[in-house]
Amino acid sequence: MKRTVGLALLGAIAIAFIVIFGHGLTQDPRAIPSPLVGYPAPRFSLPKIGGGTLRIEDYAGKGVVVNFWASWCLPCRDEARVLEMVSRGYAEKNVVVVGINMQDEDASAQKFITEEEITFPNGRDAEGKTAIDFGVYGVPETFFIDSAGRVAHKVVGPVHADSIIEGLKKIAPGEAG
Repeated sequence: MKRTVGLALLGAIAIAFIVIFGHGLTQDPRAIPSPLVGYPAPRFSLPKIGGGTLRIEDYAGKGVVVNFWASWCLPCRDEARVLEMVSRGYAEKNVVVVGINMQDEDASAQKFITEEEITFPNGRDAEGKTAIDFGVYGVPETFFIDSAGRVAHKVVGPVHADSIIEGLKKIAPGEAG
């Protein structure tokens, strides 16, 4: 009797787990809003690719576009040009772009930056701590941080003209478009 009850309980737990896990697999991560939106962006201090340190505090008072990427990520390659255009086009509008490389080797990351002719600063999140702090699901993901240091918008997947404009409107009103 005890064995039958135990097996029934184990079966019920297994079914509940499968239902919950299965439901999670049906959710599109792009449709799940970031719990960070409206709250202060996580602070980070990372080694810059090419030397130095990348700190979010260095951009206090500016709008910041934070892009998480990896060299092996094909959509990251596609969006690199868009992010570089934003970096160059908005530099005088108090908006900066920073990249955070994750799940990569140093040489691969540097090669990616060179090949894509990226000029904006990039840091290495070798342990993934910054990605965890931001709640990154995968690469690419991009966060738009306003001049007060709050996360204003998040894009899961590659950015494109429309998603960049939507994010920039939230951190640089009157400048995007």
